[in-house]
Amino acid sequence: MDGSQHGSTVSQCFHIHQTAFLVTEVGGVSWSDDSLRDTFSVPPATDQRPGVLKVVIPFTDPVIVGRFVYHCHAVDHEDKGMMGVIEVVA
Repeated sequence: MDGSQHGSTVSQCFHIHQTAFLVTEVGGVSWSDDSLRDTFSVPPATDQRPGVLKVVIPFTDPVIVGRFVYHCHAVDHEDKGMMGVIEVVA
C-alpha cells in the first residue's frame, strides 16, 4: 500500500483491521522504527502538501487472505475518504 493521505489541517488516526503494518515514511520523512502497528497518526496537511503516511503491509502469512478495512478512527472522516478496503488473494 502506497499510503494514506488527507487534506485536513489536523492529524488523523489511520487504522487497519486484521493485520499490522510497518510505517516507512511520515509527512515525507523516512521513519526508522520497525515496530508493527495497527494504528498510527497521519500528520496534518500543510500549505505545501497533504498529510501523508506510507506503510508496508506484510501479507506473508498464507492464512491472511480476504478483505481488510482501513479507516480513520474519527467516524465522520470515514465518509470523507479516510476509509477503504484492501483485498488480498492467494
